[in-house]
Amino acid sequence: MPFLFGIKSLFSPQDDIQAEIIKEVQDAKETILMAIYGFHLPPLTDLLIEKHQQGVKVQCILDLSQSKGKAEKSQVEKLIQAGIDTVIGTSPKAQQIMHEKGMCIDGLHVITGSYNFSTSAAEQVNHMDFIYSKDRAEWFTNFFHNLRAWIIKNEPQDQPGKD
Repeated sequence: MPFLFGIKSLFSPQDDIQAEIIKEVQDAKETILMAIYGFHLPPLTDLLIEKHQQGVKVQCILDLSQSKGKAEKSQVEKLIQAGIDTVIGTSPKAQQIMHEKGMCIDGLHVITGSYNFSTSAAEQVNHMDFIYSKDRAEWFTNFFHNLRAWIIKNEPQDQPGKD
């Protein structure tokens, strides 16, 4: 059970950020919103699909350039083939990269930091903050839905998550 309020910060390579992300996602009961730049973390891909199959609403926003990467592409395709609501795009300003690295779980807490959801991130100097705050979760949820709507409206070609 997560804290009711507070922040836990982990730093790689000394802390096992991947294990903590997996634990938090395993505990999700209702929703998982993920906006991530680099996405190549097969255990997380499999867990997101499992949670989706259990009825948890999973929505993903992925960066256009990274989602086409050699390692990332197969993970993105697995999410889409599993029926996970996934949109792929860029930043609203000048169509630069979508460099966010965050997740909101059950509208209660946010995971955010410099850590990409990738196999190599654990070997690099990165951090993740696990923020247990309904206010912060509401802020992230609004950000997520606004970015998702912008991508669908302005980059509609081949959007698997388009309604």
